[in-house]
Amino acid sequence: IWCMNFACSGADTDEGILEPQLMHSWPLESDVAAPRVQPQVDQVEARLRTRGYEQLNIAMISGGGNDVGFGDVVVGYLILPGEFRLSDTAAQNLISDIDALVPVAYRNLKDEFDRRFDYDRVLVSEYPDPLRGKNGDFCDMGFGNPPSEFSALKDAFLQRLNDTIRTTVDGFPDWRYVGGTMAASRRHGICNEERRYFNRDLVESFAVQG
Repeated sequence: IWCMNFACSGADTDEGILEPQLMHSWPLESDVAAPRVQPQVDQVEARLRTRGYEQLNIAMISGGGNDVGFGDVVVGYLILPGEFRLSDTAAQNLISDIDALVPVAYRNLKDEFDRRFDYDRVLVSEYPDPLRGKNGDFCDMGFGNPPSEFSALKDAFLQRLNDTIRTTVDGFPDWRYVGGTMAASRRHGICNEERRYFNRDLVESFAVQG
């Protein structure tokens, strides 16, 4: 059995999986100076060819959040002041982007897989739930980040994204949506300091991620 990981932080289905991805090494680095990482599908194709394999048995994929700007939501609401509400324009725009962009992204991904690879199956993993503490309640991070904000993020982003991905890939032959990740991670969100699945502090971020 031969397994390889080609995932890259910050990738989306276009810039990252299908096209080159810019990799900034520091926050103010310009796009011109930043190196570009080879598309993940190119990396997979090259490795299969190097190893002499004619078939890709199983591919595991997680994607969609970066396509709709999840990082911007995190910075704009979970880091900077401002409460995320379902009734606000930001939430409605996020919902609209998920509905419009995610099915197209996965259809493009399927078309590229069909064109490039002889494969048995593609497994698409459910996004985990980073929004709750050890008791399963929505996080309360103090001023500007009440539980209602995390509940709204679950409805406008997390649940809708997972449901849209599931509905899309369920119509693809040989593609399967793999659930259970939300339930498994539900008590280990960013406000669980005892058993952390997601959050690093600033020191850890520099030490581990540069």
